[in-house]
Amino acid sequence: MPGGRPRGIGNAIANKKRAVGSEILPDSEEKAGWKRFLKSEDEKIAFQAFQLAVRYKHGDPPRHVEVAQNGPVEINVNIRHVGA
Repeated sequence: MPGGRPRGIGNAIANKKRAVGSEILPDSEEKAGWKRFLKSEDEKIAFQAFQLAVRYKHGDPPRHVEVAQNGPVEINVNIRHVGA
């Protein structure tokens, strides 16, 4: 058996992030946000929201690295102090 977690056991950090996300952004608010941005008068915002919605709908994970003009920019989310 290769190393790592046993099959079916979730990643504790990922589970904590999901729990925090669910707490601070209930499904009803998330849905309202998607509708707002999908109907934005700014076509660029509306199209980017549409692209994200399609990717999420098909199960693509969110991207952790955003590419800027000067190259990749790492986005680091630290939840160590949340709920402490």
